[in-house]
Amino acid sequence: MVVSLMIIGLRDGLNLKGTTMSTVINCECGLVIQAQSDDALVEATMKHVEQDHPELVGKIGHEDILNWAEEAS
Repeated sequence: MVVSLMIIGLRDGLNLKGTTMSTVINCECGLVIQAQSDDALVEATMKHVEQDHPELVGKIGHEDILNWAEEAS
């Protein structure tokens, strides 16, 4: 299942319509998070962690998330 940052952003009230996705994280739960910038990717990933992996809250940070990121194809 691929969920773009645009979809996540619209659900959370962010206005990200029309962004071009270029960075991706493939979560081990199967969710794919894509974003145009590092900051947007970190924000979307942290929201995902809070919602779906609360046991990881406070255990991962900005650099961890960026280390997981890959260039979207």
